Amino acid sequence: MRALHEEGQVLWAPPPNPIASVQKDYSFAGETVEHDGKPYRRILVAFTSPLSSWDQAGDGVWSGTSDLAVAADICAEIAVELDTETSDICRHSTRPIRRAFVYVDISDYSQMPAGLQLLVVLALVRLAEAVEKSTGANAEAKLCIGDGYIYAFDDAVAAVRFAGQLLRELEGGVAAGRIPEFHVRVGAHVGAVRWFWDPGRDDWNYIGDGINGGNRVLGAIGKATDDVIYVSGQVRQEIQVVAEGGLNLAKTLLGAMLNRGRHEDKHKRMWRVYELSHAVAV
Repeated sequence: MRALHEEGQVLWAPPPNPIASVQKDYSFAGETVEHDGKPYRRILVAFTSPLSSWDQAGDGVWSGTSDLAVAADICAEIAVELDTETSDICRHSTRPIRRAFVYVDISDYSQMPAGLQLLVVLALVRLAEAVEKSTGANAEAKLCIGDGYIYAFDDAVAAVRFAGQLLRELEGGVAAGRIPEFHVRVGAHVGAVRWFWDPGRDDWNYIGDGINGGNRVLGAIGKATDDVIYVSGQVRQEIQVVAEGGLNLAKTLLGAMLNRGRHEDKHKRMWRVYELSHAVAV
């Protein structure tokens, strides 16, 4: 994987075929070649074609043969690692993973004096850390977006629980005078993303619909309302599946959601949006 990273290439690894779940996916391996009498497989990498538009590719990329070849028996190890979402191989591939994101946007942040901006951001950071500790809903990543943060979670239940507790802690901190008064807009979405190495963070980051969705939800609902949590229809659907499995926390979250109908974002995409009553103890 080091060779791929250094050359800025990405291993071709589409979503696994659920029908063939008992058999490992070797879609990343190309033709077999021999070296010193041993079989090797050429590794496929992702590329774009100048001959076709991206929308004809479905996901915007095709597979192509690279100069990198690995021993045939190593392919089995790569196939196993691809099924581990946080492995180096998965992170260096086009294999999508599913994550839930909470988008926290500080209202009127650009209009605040610089000193107040500092205190507000530090207050948000401390609140988020306290909520993670108290709920056990630990974010996989915390991405600063200038006027707020995006928090990434493994599942929608953890994301929504975190969002609800965060707003309760914010309201309590302001009421008690522990933190300056500020307001936030919160959106949550769950969807497919892919890893990429972010040199600015010196860590892994995400790209795709999942991470963009939280902001799209806020865009669809508008800027007129803050201090309210809005979640996408995809978030509610995922929590509903978990609730049907018997998780009481998921059932409680479902009961705290109010359907606000469909709203159009700036890209003319319609979003089913639910308002979460964060006063519900979870």
